[in-house]
Amino acid sequence: MIVDSPYQMSLDMNLIRLLMMSLAGADVERGLMGYKDHARDYHEALLIEAELAHGNNTILADGRYMPIVICLTWEGQQFLNSIKDDSVWNGVKQRLSKIGAYTLPIIQTVAAEVIKSQLV
Repeated sequence: MIVDSPYQMSLDMNLIRLLMMSLAGADVERGLMGYKDHARDYHEALLIEAELAHGNNTILADGRYMPIVICLTWEGQQFLNSIKDDSVWNGVKQRLSKIGAYTLPIIQTVAAEVIKSQLV
């Protein structure tokens, strides 16, 4: 059964990155202000489901997520390290804009390529 929920939305990797940066202690509150609470909750739940963050997910009877995010996992730290630099992230987004849909491993691969190109 599909529940009509305000959480039926697309994955926003910019929001994922900001939430991860916030969990790592970066001051990104200004960037997060443009997102509604339900979008933040949904993406925090996705961080937990993807095992990028430690925490607990609860889905309430009305379909709302109530995630409790504690901290990034080792994999979450590694992923964030590959995309936290603004110039790297902008390069990743530019390259991925050509294909539209992508996965976390693809983002990490492209981020590694962008970082390597900056080393030369």
